[in-house]
Amino acid sequence: MAELVSEQWKIFDHLLDAVFIVDRDGKLFYTNESFRHLCDAPLRAVTSHEDAVKYIELPEECWEPLRESGDSVSDSAGYREVGFITKSGSMGRAQVFTDRIRISSLSQDELFYVILRDVTVEARLHAKYKVQIDNNERLIGDLQRSLSETAFLRRLATELPIYTDTGTLLSTIANRMKTELSFRDAHFFTFPDPQTGEIEPFGLDKRMGSRLREVAKFLGPALKEKANEELVTSVVFQPFGLFWITYFRPRLERPVVLVASTKPGEEGVDHRILLEALSGQVSTLLDNRSLYFASITDTVTGLFNRRFFDSRFGIECMRATEKRMPLTLLLIDIDHFKKINDDHGHQAGDAVLNTLGQVIKRRIRGSDIGARVGGEEFAVVLPDTSPMDALIVAESLRKQVYEMNVAVHGLDKEIKVTISIGVAGYKWATDNQNSLYKHAEEALERAKADGRNKIISAEPPAA
Repeated sequence: MAELVSEQWKIFDHLLDAVFIVDRDGKLFYTNESFRHLCDAPLRAVTSHEDAVKYIELPEECWEPLRESGDSVSDSAGYREVGFITKSGSMGRAQVFTDRIRISSLSQDELFYVILRDVTVEARLHAKYKVQIDNNERLIGDLQRSLSETAFLRRLATELPIYTDTGTLLSTIANRMKTELSFRDAHFFTFPDPQTGEIEPFGLDKRMGSRLREVAKFLGPALKEKANEELVTSVVFQPFGLFWITYFRPRLERPVVLVASTKPGEEGVDHRILLEALSGQVSTLLDNRSLYFASITDTVTGLFNRRFFDSRFGIECMRATEKRMPLTLLLIDIDHFKKINDDHGHQAGDAVLNTLGQVIKRRIRGSDIGARVGGEEFAVVLPDTSPMDALIVAESLRKQVYEMNVAVHGLDKEIKVTISIGVAGYKWATDNQNSLYKHAEEALERAKADGRNKIISAEPPAA
């Protein structure tokens, strides 16, 4: 009978995996050559039904299926990787699988076969190269992060418009840090007076979370000692969490503080190199913005200068023609400005110019263009505005100036000022930049000739 059974088990003889068959008590009924080679077990071990544990020790979990009752082995059966020790002293790792065999010809009808796939070499190789693999994966991750950060810095240099105001510029950078890089939060602060040790939030949206407010309170005094340094990058831990702080000083702008918190899972990433590069990039953007605005801004009034006005005026005229949209030009002249200079001096004249500039800046929209185009002459371009609506803007300006008094340092009394305004609407079919300006200039001359402190609208040019 044993021979008959042996014939049935010959399917295991030439397997490279070690196989042995035992009963519920662990007595050997069969071993293939691979098992005998692995454990140095003699053939007599099978014929004498010796215990399998005499030749190999496996964890208790590998024998659990033998002790279970029922028609099938539970789900605990299946390949599992374990360590093993043979009685000959060999140690290694094996993938072990156990399942039931039913032999109707045997009185003992519950036998189990155990397959051991020796993975000792693979385990040793894996252990040997795991550190190297982990290091390579970490290096790949660092390279990918470096590439994304470099691309981010390149986009900042090429895509951000420097003609926006500082708050909008820095808010845009902070938002892109959150959406494109591994930062949960990012916010810029200005450091207006290092002696006070207080910082102020930059940007259009100055709302901050409680953690960021706590960091802001902590930062001012902490950075007070660093006021003379060009760049400081540090990390703030508890009680605030993990925050990266970068303090830098553009050449032409006020000192700036960047506060950025790391996303969960990125606590181990060193952002120092990125933030130092970013601070240099932002410093350059702020300095370029300052230089750009200095080149297009009238220093006395704070409005745009004549060169910028001529450029943008032409662009707005072309845009109005292409889009078939209304466009209106206001030309404004300060009445009797020469007399103000003669009677009170050029300091008084500059005060009047500055005051009118501030009135115009407060009254017009962000899309409008206010400029000083001559000594006492101002121009306002109102895109997407009809002459009728422009008359409302003009009257508002005239009334504000008429009702105010200009204080001049060194003078005992305030100066009364009035303005005259010429209004001209753009006609797509017949007008261009020069003709529109001429129509507004003619309307302004009529307003001055009619007694000043008036608004005159130009007659529509003949078709």
